[in-house]
Parts: sequence; structure tokens; C-alpha cells
Amino acid sequence: MAIAKMSKLCLVGFLNQKDEVLNEMAKLQKTHIKECKNFDGTKSFENGEEILTLEKNITKAQNALSALVSIEDDKSKVECSFKTFLKSEEDFDKNLAIVDDINKILDEIYKNHGLIKKHTKEKNQMVPNEIKKLLLKTQKKQKKFSKSEEKLKSVLEKISKLLPKDEVGEEVFEDINFLKREDLQLVIKLDKSSFEGMKEEILKINGLDIKYLSNGIIELYFSFKYLGEANQKMYEEKIRELDAMIAELTKKNAELFSQLKTYLKNINDLKIFCDYLEYKLSKAKKECLMKRTDKTFILSCYVETKEEKAFSSHMENKFPNLLIEKQKITSEDSPPTKIVGSKVMKQADFVVNMYSVPNYRDVDPTWSVFVFFMIFFGFIVADVGYGIVLCVLGFCLASKKNLSQGAKRLWKLIGTAGVFTIVWGALFGTVFGFSHELLSFIPKGVMPNPQNDAITLLLICLLMGIVQIAFGYLLRGINHFKHKQILPGLVQGVAWVLFLVGMVMAAAKFLLDFFKLSTSDGFYGFLSAIQTPGLIVMFVGLGVGVILAGIGSKGFTKFTKSFSALYGIINLFSDILSYARLFGLMLSGAIIGGQFNEIALSVMTSPLGYIFGFLIMLVGHSFNIAMGALGAYIHDTRLQYVEYFGKFYNGEGELFSPFCVEQKNIIIKDFEEERK
Repeated sequence: MAIAKMSKLCLVGFLNQKDEVLNEMAKLQKTHIKECKNFDGTKSFENGEEILTLEKNITKAQNALSALVSIEDDKSKVECSFKTFLKSEEDFDKNLAIVDDINKILDEIYKNHGLIKKHTKEKNQMVPNEIKKLLLKTQKKQKKFSKSEEKLKSVLEKISKLLPKDEVGEEVFEDINFLKREDLQLVIKLDKSSFEGMKEEILKINGLDIKYLSNGIIELYFSFKYLGEANQKMYEEKIRELDAMIAELTKKNAELFSQLKTYLKNINDLKIFCDYLEYKLSKAKKECLMKRTDKTFILSCYVETKEEKAFSSHMENKFPNLLIEKQKITSEDSPPTKIVGSKVMKQADFVVNMYSVPNYRDVDPTWSVFVFFMIFFGFIVADVGYGIVLCVLGFCLASKKNLSQGAKRLWKLIGTAGVFTIVWGALFGTVFGFSHELLSFIPKGVMPNPQNDAITLLLICLLMGIVQIAFGYLLRGINHFKHKQILPGLVQGVAWVLFLVGMVMAAAKFLLDFFKLSTSDGFYGFLSAIQTPGLIVMFVGLGVGVILAGIGSKGFTKFTKSFSALYGIINLFSDILSYARLFGLMLSGAIIGGQFNEIALSVMTSPLGYIFGFLIMLVGHSFNIAMGALGAYIHDTRLQYVEYFGKFYNGEGELFSPFCVEQKNIIIKDFEEERK
């Protein structure tokens, strides 16, 4: 893995060719456009108003398209050529007029919908409180058993997809279909179990008649006659008035919906138009980074060095009057970062970029993050069965077409982590929480048992932490060397690597003796032999790192930097201890998996017991996999961001983003053919 080398280019062309040049650059998808420096006699493009207008039009177009997509339930992308895509400019006014017409219809539907809600609320305010409470408890049942006005309801359901979600209070009920209009009786339908559960409350309500149907449904009828003749008349008049208004508004919405459906023939054109508006906005924003004179434009961009000649040759052949000049990248420039290398290791850029994009001039940490992230993840989950589940789940979900790129990367990462989980699971000899001791056909693991030999595994975790932190210091030194800062690289990087290596060499024999850990005579003799050299290496590294920390500083600052470096050893040991979480998470997952197995095996004493036992293992291990993977991802990521990146990583880079057409609703065939 590495950061691709970039070349900086300056393009100068005639102003009347600006759009054609940008279109060709978008087609090639190889250039990252950056802000151009101000030259004498040049000025910026003034297109602020155009950008605001485009943003408004995009909102309107997307709203109109979403409405048609909701009705048609058609989320497929439209295939078109790049030439057809650019022709949207010719039909710009026509498409915009269609968008405006659709939005006018939607605005009217929204307005009517709001009035329907308002009148429904007014009507329901007239229902006695005890009936409101009953309606609230039986709301789901009402919807389940309602069969009236099915044709109109199917239309209104489609309309509701287009409407903004209302924040409705508890007192508002969608009970319009439960009010019989001939005698204004409120009807509530319940199944037998629901009725029995609320029978005592129901019997206390005055004016409520109960009717038992043969199909097991109970109907509750509430009559407004119970409220008295004067109140009954008032209620009837008001409810009929509200019903009439609601019916009229519902009818209008149904008619408007029919009008809306007439625009379904334009759905493909609108998909192309929406993406074209987005592209036009992107182009307008890129113009803000360019400079111009009365007759020319100046554009600054970055392209991969390996693509530079091919890009320049293509553009010069296409536009003979276009001048392309390669410029030297100075310290004031900030080239974009593009990670190149193995597709497998490149998955880790998902983790790295969430923290910060690598700086173009620094060492790419992606490959090292991949290695450490996967090793730690696999160690935490450490089960062959769990690893297989994560592999299948991760790679299957990553292959789904309707997922976003971010989600696909995450699931690929999980799938790859599953491979490392299988490896660690094989080393520990565990399959779905079972080990060789429980099932003899499972091969015995070579790693210590986490429940019987906790100290050894804890020390292994701390050693893994020391290795990663030492590697972080090494990368810090390499970063300094890249910037030709040799002494800071030795003092702030290499010296601390020596300190950590020497510390491990010196402490290994002591820890074996202190914890009374057994090992082979040959290995014990080796540790004894490297103890003294380890102490020497450790103190040399510590001395260089502390005493020379203030080099380059003046006065008292020299001493404060040395003291700060010495004090930093406390934080260093704290960082190392953070890796103990690897052991804690792994141990908890192993215990939980084992406990579920024991519970399941204890009930497997009969055919029915085998079924229950299998269900216990299925649910238990599903929970353990989910929690184990979540914990592994969160804590593993934390170790990368805090303990590892804190030693060397600056970030603050800009991701290489080639100027192109964002194909949200379309597929441009020309681009697909070029990729193939």
C-alpha cells in the first residue's frame, strides 16, 4: 500500500471551450480540480446566483422524482449515453416546467392532507375521554379489521408515501372508517383475546353495546344518544360537517393523485435531469476554483503521475488550442491523497479515513492498520464457527447492489475479519464455543486456554500492544526522514523503538520468573542471555529520547521538553495496558459461548429437549457473535485511533476526488464500456 504520486497541471484555454473541456475531464474521471492561484489580470468566476438557483432546482427535481418513484416503485437506474446526458441542457426549460407542475400538485396534496388531519383531530376531540383511551389501546386492531372503502384507501396509501410524516399527538386517531355515517355510531372491532384483556374497562363505559360475531370478532358500538338529545344533535351536525369536508378533501387528493400519475411517462427523463442538475452544480462549484480573463480560463488540477502523459495527450488532441503545463509541487501546495495497492489491504482505508485522510507527504498507514486491525479483531472473537458466519454474512451483504459504498466497505471489512477469526479460532481450537475437551473430534488448539492460563494470554496481548506502538514510533521516524528531518526522526522515532525493544528483552525473563510460567530450557536460556543487552538497549533508547528531546529549542524549553518526554513514559505504559482489553473481550466471549453450550446440553435429554437445546445454541451464539463483532470493531478501532495513531499520525489530508458525473439515477453506458 502506498500513496500515489501526483502531478500538478495548469490548463489554459479559450473561455468559449470551458464547458467542453470540463465535460471531457468529467468523462475521463482522472483529475482532481483544486483552487487556482490568482494571477495578474485574472479574476474569479462570479456564479454564486447560479449555484443558489441550481440548488433550489435540485431540491424541487428530487422531490418530484421521489413522488413518481414512490408511485411506480421503480428505483432502477436509467441507461443513457454521455451525449444524451449532456443533451439535458437543450430540454432544460421543458424538464423544469414538468418539475414545477408536479410540485404544484404535491403542494396541493400536502395542503389537503394537513386539512384532513386538522378536521380529523377536531372530530376526535368530540369523542368522550373513555372512548379515546379505548381507541388508543385498540388502534392496531382497528386497522387490522377495517375493510371499508378499500379502493380509496389503496389510493390514499400511495399518496401517504409522498407526504411528510406528521408528529401526531395521542388524541388523534385514524378512525374515520369506524364511524357509521347513517347513525353516527362509533364502531371498534376486536379479536376475542384483546376483548377479554380489556373486558372490565369496556363494561364500565356507558352507551357501549357489544355484539359477538360468528368469526370470533367482537364489535363495540358507541352511540352519541347516550350524551343527551341536545348534545347528540350538536355532535351529529358537527361530525357530519367535518365528515363532508374530509370526504371532499379526500376526493380532491384522489383526483390530484390521478393527475400525478400522468407524469409517470416522464420518470426516465427526470432521472437523467436530476443527475444532470447535480453535475451542472458540481461544474459551477469547480468554476469557482478557476480563474478567467476576458477570453480565457485557467484551471489547476492534480492527476496521477502515471496517468499524466495519457491525459495531456488526450486533451491536447481533443482541444488543439488548449495549453497544458506541468507545474512543480511546492511546500505551499496540498496535493490530494489517493491510496493505491492491494484491494484486500485497501479495505482498511475505511477505518483510516473515518479518523482522517492521510496527508499526501506522510507515510501511508493503511496497510499497517489492516494487519493490526485484523489480528486484533480475530483474536477478540477467536472461534472457527463465528469466523465462518462473519465471512458468509460479510461477503454476502457486501455483494448486494442496493447498498451504499460505505456499507459495502464495512461488510467487506467484517467478512475479511472473519477469515482472521477462523485462523485464531483454529489456534485456540474452538468451534461455536466447543473445544477438544468437549468434542474430541475438534483438533486441540496450540494457544493457551483463556480460562486456565489467563496470565500468559494477558502478556501476549500486552506484547502485541508493544509491537504496534513500537511500529507507530518507527513510522513517526520515517515521516521525519521523508521530510529530511534526520535528527528528530532518530530522537522522536527510532530512540523509542529501541526503548520498547530493549524493555521487552530485559523484562521477559523477569516476568516468567515472577508469574512462574513454564517454558523450554532452551528458550529460558535465550531470554537469560538477552536480558543484559536488553537493559543496555533500553537505557540507550531512553537516554536519546529524553536527553535530546529539546534539541533545536532554546533556553528553558530544552529542559521542559526533556521533562515532558520523561513524563510521557507514564502515558506510554498506560497505552500499553490499554491492550489488555483484547484479552478481556476475548475471555468474555469465550465464557458466554461456553455457558450457552452448557445450558443447551443440559436440556438435550429427549427429542423435544434436542429442539430446545438447538434453539438455545442458535439464539445464544447469534447474540454472542453480534456482541463479539460489535465489541471487536469498536475497541479495535479505538486502539488504532488512540494508542496507534497517537504515536505518528497527522492526517489532515484531502481524499483524491476525480471530477466526474455522480450517477445516482443513471448509468452512462460510455463510462461502463471504458471500464470494461
